[in-house]
Amino acid sequence: TISQDDAPRPAAGKPAAAGDAPPAMKKQSGYLHHNAQNRELARAMVESDPATAGLGAQERNQAVMKKLAAMWGELDAAQKQAFADDAPLVAVKPRKAKKGAAK
Repeated sequence: TISQDDAPRPAAGKPAAAGDAPPAMKKQSGYLHHNAQNRELARAMVESDPATAGLGAQERNQAVMKKLAAMWGELDAAQKQAFADDAPLVAVKPRKAKKGAAK
């Protein structure tokens, strides 16, 4: 029989395979959490505004982002902190290697 001591082990100094470790997590910012929670409201406000009725998709999306930023700016510090406190944990995407780094 094979005991725990005889089982193969990963070589020392080599990182574990990408699928072995759980993804790194960090707390989402309060601003992004606010935007995610209020995007549909901002979209409805932009679509119901006659001034933005004739905009194309890109311009309409920019108007939604501006509306979300204005809504965030209207909040006081306590309300912003509440969004930051309620923000969920999100997976951190691995960074891509820089082009000039591999020589």
